[in-house]
Amino acid sequence: MANAKFVKTAAAVALGASVVTTAVAPGAASAASKYKVNSKGHLVLKSTGSLVKGWVEFGGKLYKNGKLAPAKKYKIMGTGSSMKLYYGSNLKKGYKTANSKTLLFKDGKLVKGTKLTGDRTRYYEDGKLATGWDVVAADETKYIFKSGKLYKDPKTALREGVLNYFENGKLAEGTKAFSDTLFTDGTVDEKDQVFEDVLYVGGKKAEGTKLFEDTLYVDGKVPTAELTKFEEKYYDNKGKLANGEFELDGNKVTIKDGVVQTGEIESAKAVNTKTIEVKYTSPVEAAAADYTVTKDGVKLNIAKVTIATDKKSAQIELTSKLAKGDYEVSVKPADAEKALTAKVAVADEAVEALSILTDKVAVDDKDAKKANVAYQVTNQYGEDITASTLAKDVKATATVKTSKEAGLAIDSATVADGKVNLAFNKAPQEGDTVQITLVDPTTAKTVTKTVTISSEAIASTVEIGALTNKDGKTLTEDVNVTKDEFYLPLTVKDQYGNAVTDAEEAAKELTVTNTNPSVVTFGKPKTIKTADGKDQLVLPVTDVHSAGSAVALVIANVNGANATATVTVKEGLKLGSATLSDPAGIVTANSTVLFPLAVTNTNGEAVKTVKEFEALKAKTAAVVMTEGTKVIEKDGALYLEAKVGAEGVPFTTYIIVNGKNSTKVVTPQKASEAKVITGVSADVAKAIRAGNAKGVTVKNTDLIVLDQYNQQLTKEQLADVKFTAVVAEADKDTLTATTGEVTDGEVTEATIIASNTDKTAKTGKVTFTLTGKADSAFAQTFSVVKDADFTGYTVSDLATVQVTGAEGTYKVVRDKDAQFTVTAKDASNNEVVLTESEDYNVSGISAADIEALKFAEGADTAKLTATITINATGEQFKKEVTFSKEAPKVQSVKFVKNATAAKDNSEAISEVTVPATAANEATVVNKDALLNVADIESVDQFSQKADVTIYAITNVTFTKVSGDVTFASNGLATATATVPAGKTAVVNVTVTVGGKTTTTTVNVTAPAAK
Repeated sequence: MANAKFVKTAAAVALGASVVTTAVAPGAASAASKYKVNSKGHLVLKSTGSLVKGWVEFGGKLYKNGKLAPAKKYKIMGTGSSMKLYYGSNLKKGYKTANSKTLLFKDGKLVKGTKLTGDRTRYYEDGKLATGWDVVAADETKYIFKSGKLYKDPKTALREGVLNYFENGKLAEGTKAFSDTLFTDGTVDEKDQVFEDVLYVGGKKAEGTKLFEDTLYVDGKVPTAELTKFEEKYYDNKGKLANGEFELDGNKVTIKDGVVQTGEIESAKAVNTKTIEVKYTSPVEAAAADYTVTKDGVKLNIAKVTIATDKKSAQIELTSKLAKGDYEVSVKPADAEKALTAKVAVADEAVEALSILTDKVAVDDKDAKKANVAYQVTNQYGEDITASTLAKDVKATATVKTSKEAGLAIDSATVADGKVNLAFNKAPQEGDTVQITLVDPTTAKTVTKTVTISSEAIASTVEIGALTNKDGKTLTEDVNVTKDEFYLPLTVKDQYGNAVTDAEEAAKELTVTNTNPSVVTFGKPKTIKTADGKDQLVLPVTDVHSAGSAVALVIANVNGANATATVTVKEGLKLGSATLSDPAGIVTANSTVLFPLAVTNTNGEAVKTVKEFEALKAKTAAVVMTEGTKVIEKDGALYLEAKVGAEGVPFTTYIIVNGKNSTKVVTPQKASEAKVITGVSADVAKAIRAGNAKGVTVKNTDLIVLDQYNQQLTKEQLADVKFTAVVAEADKDTLTATTGEVTDGEVTEATIIASNTDKTAKTGKVTFTLTGKADSAFAQTFSVVKDADFTGYTVSDLATVQVTGAEGTYKVVRDKDAQFTVTAKDASNNEVVLTESEDYNVSGISAADIEALKFAEGADTAKLTATITINATGEQFKKEVTFSKEAPKVQSVKFVKNATAAKDNSEAISEVTVPATAANEATVVNKDALLNVADIESVDQFSQKADVTIYAITNVTFTKVSGDVTFASNGLATATATVPAGKTAVVNVTVTVGGKTTTTTVNVTAPAAK
């Protein structure tokens, strides 16, 4: 819009139909010395008297072949600014347009100055339809024209320092947002305000993170992320200070008024005879090794620490039982300055409760004068200690409460193996009742219960089978038992020998005890169908907590009959082995080398992704790698990435897993140098459209270059390569190399265009040569394709297009998302890209069509059909386009080269160097320092790239590789790594963007005093 003119005022004229004729040269000039009008009114030559041929103006009249021009016919005479419009033989009176309304005449002559047509749809300058962009003031408003025609699509124009917004060809009315700018009555509204849920500052859509009227906005919109950090406080997805529980860096945290609440020990207590449980006010980052337990100043041996998944509690299991006394628990959270501590008072284990497990009892099926009743003794932790020495002195007494026959009495009541054994003087009858009392003489704990003699079928015998999984899988720490069911088969019978398969009945009549609930949790008995369709009673495993063993004890309440089964949980998958192979190609000095890495887990299965490797590594006790190396993933395989040193200095790389060492030694050769160009990337078009000024651009990263070892240079290595591009002398009428003086200069890109003006299809060669290396040349042939040789057209499909707004106001977020790529090819399959409007038109997905999108109830996507019409042939293509109103979500994120290169080369980079600060000062690496040397590229579900101004970095995590470095606020967006003056360090940094992470290695050197 910078070339448009600003016309303060323009006269308006009312015009009728347009004259469509062809301007012709006036032929011989009308001169009195050559022509005359004879007696018949014909124009003749003075010299011969013969009629004058063709069109001739004479005496203010127009003649054709010597006769006055036909009446009621229009004719343009002359060229350029001297054109005249005749109607019949006379100049046309008044205003009139001609040549499809591209010309404007008054009284037969081109109108001088500027004019608007009466309907304000056309704008003329000196009688011709204006070219370029024009803003015209008329009737107290402004109009915008493109090539002399009223431009009705939304458009902005900058005139005399004032930016205006136009709709339907004239200055917009009301408040409107366009191109990230807010306008009121067509003029930028510079007041800070929120319009249609978007924040505008000074008239422009806000950039970066801003707080406005206590609401946070990221790039003008309320953030969609659950949490966004700004000035050390967290805001929710409504832009308000966060309050409540949230997930942060994979942890659940409590946030109050935007501030993460620091985890403190809320409580600590013994939960069984070997285990102390610690609970926190909010999640605490601490590894198992960070827990210690002491008694009387003596550090106790810990068998294992089980940390809850929400990190708000942990269970510390000791190798021996807790004895009476005071214990102290110490927990050192990651990066905390001091440990969290708590005191735990523990009493000796003792009988806490006795219970009789049933209120019904069946007489012995072999001796009608005997009956058994199950009982249980538990300690202060609720653990079953019936069979322990603590319960060995429990005594029982019993008396008959009611009986159907007189004289029924208890001869004896003894306890053994969890049963109260009753002996009657004669056989009791159904319905008789007995009162039983149990007493522990050591603690005086007692229980009394009245039981009823019953002939009702009651679970009386129990058998337990081995742990079972229908697919034969092994129970490990990693198993999800909600998907892979594990259970203990139960065979339960009543006193009559009938199988009990009803789960509800079994749950009432059986007691289940778990000796180690920190390993697994058992559910209530349930009934399943076996492979042959029969009912099977089972005891399911409902949760797995850690590796180890637990014993399930199932007791028949009516008589104490019981059975046990041991359930063993094996350790989860870990790294099993890792083997290095020699790197491909020649290792050169100071280069990054990839050593192929074959990794298996403890099941012998191949590990193929970094994510899986890191997950297994975290569970593996001993994994050691060469300092400064890391495992990366490329083309579906794993590699150990290492930076080798100087030429001739052997470099050793190794990886040790479970004590098994795999080592490779390489000796770097002379550093790689660009030697010869062998081609141009297949991604670069080799066909150039005749008459098109854009041509084809070839960058240094598009060249295929080999080094002195015949190895192909990477795009990263090519980034600094300079070259020349020279068109063959014989082809200079066909091709021209632009972008700097590329014939003898040093450039990083060259644009090749078709220089022939006749638009004839030809070929030509361009020779690319590495600067200063004449023997490195490669000649690439380019074809010049003319439109007349097009044999077919191809239209690309569109990825899903993101829209925002509501029905009637939907808009495409990025205009380029809804743009097709249309290519044409000739008989030789040379392809060129066509230009919209000039070469083809698109209908069916106009702004109005998109505004009116209809989304089905509950649906986030809707479809429109676009029609692409080729101007030259009328050929049409139909393309279905999907539109989505989903908010963008990050799908992937990576470090890429900084600045311009990041836009041209989106290859991930694995290493960056942060420049040092001033001499004798520590160098601090933070988010901003990283973004000064690298870009972080995010890609959303719409395949659109956005830098961190769109998707903010939410977390930065540093891990030390080598050197002298300290970290602060690690894991937060404000994390820093500080290297003291005169020191060097290598750290790995992981950044999180939109829930996705990427990692790179950072080299830091802080200079000492000079």
